[in-house]
Amino acid sequence: MAINSSELIRVREVIESVLEQLDVDAYLFEVEPSGEQWELKVECAIEQGWGSFTVALAQPPAGSEEEQAVLLEQCRTALAACKRERSN
Repeated sequence: MAINSSELIRVREVIESVLEQLDVDAYLFEVEPSGEQWELKVECAIEQGWGSFTVALAQPPAGSEEEQAVLLEQCRTALAACKRERSN
């Protein structure tokens, strides 16, 4: 699957926005094509230290509201163990 740098930048921006919406306390992430799918790999703070999670994406999120909503729910489920920022 061939991608260009501007597409990858946009995908990363969408994913970062979703992780921010989830209030994940501390995280690192990478997204890359894997065959016909994409993989989102997230390392985040969990109660016991750090955890690693992989989320399979059917397509790269392009940023439409519907795609972001699907990604948000997918990440909310897959990253449930990640610590959340405390609200003041």
